[in-house]
Amino acid sequence: MFVGKGGVGKTTLSTATALASSGKRLLISTDQAPSLSDLLTTDVRDEKVEVEKGLWAMELSLSKVLDMWKNEFGEEVYQVARAVADVDRSILDYIGTAPGIDEEFMLYFVMKEARSGNYDLVVWDSAPAGHTFRLLRMPILFVDHLNRAAKLYAKLRKPLTEEGRRSVLSIVESWRFLAEEIFSFLKDIEFVAVTIPERLGVEQLKRIKRDFEKEGLRIKLLIVNFVIEDASCAFLRKRMEVQRKYLRELRNLGLKVMELPMYCTELRDNNLLMRIGSEILKNL
Repeated sequence: MFVGKGGVGKTTLSTATALASSGKRLLISTDQAPSLSDLLTTDVRDEKVEVEKGLWAMELSLSKVLDMWKNEFGEEVYQVARAVADVDRSILDYIGTAPGIDEEFMLYFVMKEARSGNYDLVVWDSAPAGHTFRLLRMPILFVDHLNRAAKLYAKLRKPLTEEGRRSVLSIVESWRFLAEEIFSFLKDIEFVAVTIPERLGVEQLKRIKRDFEKEGLRIKLLIVNFVIEDASCAFLRKRMEVQRKYLRELRNLGLKVMELPMYCTELRDNNLLMRIGSEILKNL
């Protein structure tokens, strides 16, 4: 999973990694302002598209997440809602927009794909750092909510008459186990943090590292992007001097660091992307 603030090159580097990998691969973007289609010059949408042999890609939108959530859990949610109030199925559209539902199901979807056995590698291009950390904390918050909700539902529930229907409490309990399973899955993910050697990028990266450590998550590789290696004019020399200061800070964070140069061309050539991706894979 590639994480970092917006504009540091996560999409480019996650795509490069997917292109350079072998076997069956899936590249998923959960950024709600995605750019996989622009980078791959292929129309990548909510459905998986094979962009080249062995590589599928998709941009997971919130509307697609809601549709999949209703298909996967809608009936159970409806049972719970109907157990405590007289509602029809339109309640699912309302519940589906509740804070946290989209984040939790995004994690569930990625976990399902990663554990399906259909792919040798799943590469996840995440949203900018703030949204990503909220996403990663969601299973913990969800478990806390469900622990409290179970007690509430126990007081409010009315007898369920449909034969064979699971009780409200057993449904809530299954969701709690699922949230715990998702958090366990997060601890198995290889996190690649991406930043740039500038103050805002460095400070954001420090926050990401600190927040990850609080949740028991580990960054396996830090990629410092857009590093100036050759200063041929006064402007670039000044920029290089600024970057050196922040590069020293990043190298002292206790993370494995990989530095990528600032290229003079756009990174849209597949051969160049694959070379970069190969270097990333060597460092993982």
